[in-house]
Amino acid sequence: ILVGLGGSQTHVGDFDGAVSSLNAAWVLAPQLQPGVAQARQAAEIALRLGRVHERRGKYDEAMQWLESALREINRDVTSAHAVERVRINLEIGWVHYRRGNLDEAEHWRLRALEISEGLDYYAEMGSAYNGLAVLANLKGDWRRAIQYAQRGLEVREMIGDVEGMSRSHSNLGAIMLTVGEWDRAFPHLEHSLELKRRIGDAKSLALANINLGLYYLYKNKFSNAHEFLTLARKHAEKIRDPNATCLALNLLAQVEAAEGHLDAAQSLLTESITLAVSSGVRDWHAEAQSILAEVELRRHAEAQSILAEVELRRGEIEAARIAAERALALAQESGYRQTEANALRALGGIARAEGKLQAAEKNFTRSIELSNELTSPFEAARGELELGLLYLDRGMLPQAQAKLESSRETFERLGAANYVRRAQDALVALAT
Repeated sequence: ILVGLGGSQTHVGDFDGAVSSLNAAWVLAPQLQPGVAQARQAAEIALRLGRVHERRGKYDEAMQWLESALREINRDVTSAHAVERVRINLEIGWVHYRRGNLDEAEHWRLRALEISEGLDYYAEMGSAYNGLAVLANLKGDWRRAIQYAQRGLEVREMIGDVEGMSRSHSNLGAIMLTVGEWDRAFPHLEHSLELKRRIGDAKSLALANINLGLYYLYKNKFSNAHEFLTLARKHAEKIRDPNATCLALNLLAQVEAAEGHLDAAQSLLTESITLAVSSGVRDWHAEAQSILAEVELRRHAEAQSILAEVELRRGEIEAARIAAERALALAQESGYRQTEANALRALGGIARAEGKLQAAEKNFTRSIELSNELTSPFEAARGELELGLLYLDRGMLPQAQAKLESSRETFERLGAANYVRRAQDALVALAT
């Protein structure tokens, strides 16, 4: 009863209640009849405690409980390949991912996949594929990421796993958004949200709404984006998830900035940065490189990058420079290269505003190169638009026309209407 109660409390985001229930179950576990059943029950309790602490961002505590779960499973050799072992391996991989140890995360997930494929544990096999898709996406290996995600979806559909299907659809949609396949992404994102509503998991709902908000932001449908991102923020704050909250705040800030509400954007970004700094595992500044979750560091960098663009538009050049330089340093530290490209684009805009045209050209060009390396056509086109405007300023008309036309073609293909207008307006100015 206590284990079931703890699971239900975890599902609805009552993590304090879940810890209390599962700790009480852990105290009772030694009273069970010794043997395989007792070891598996104890391992299950420790696994669930590890999962709860991971979702609270308490990664040290999570790892301690997961190591306890492994010890319990290892007490009896007959359970060496039990399904619990696969689940523990998957959860350890997730904690390593959260802490930015991507190679370790991949090791544990591949280990889980090998065991689950050998024993036909289809639900766990689907989880391993999903986790590997996330890692491949982070590393910029889009083709492999899509292959993993599609295989995970096939396995989940085969066994009718609704929650797993929602995750696979979410993964596929997010990856396709990244590579600019927006229209292919939308059905996956919409189906994922529909499934997550049926499940009712607050964390999953937050992420599903974030992905759809991002889709509508890319399509310049700002009222739709605001609606989904506000819902995402609500769900994320309900379960006190700093990573999802920061991401929702960052994207809401982009919506506000796109609509010209720069003070509102600045307020949201300040809130996001404050949360990102305060939600480190220990002291955020002292131990960022060793124990800070990669995703927390990345969200902080993204917020600084967006803030730089907002400050530049507000005419606050020095504030923009500070934010852009912080974003670049954090992005390089965390290895999140798209934020590095965005920070370089912001620095190019700052240099252009100051009349430092060669520095601006250098930063814009490097931003475009990075985005192309990462197969991010939308961000590359944004860089080309800015570089085309710079060439227009300098009277380099053939170069300006080439960059502006290239960016317009990409924006038209992606359906980014607002950016199409900006590129077209610049081309009209060039012609006159």
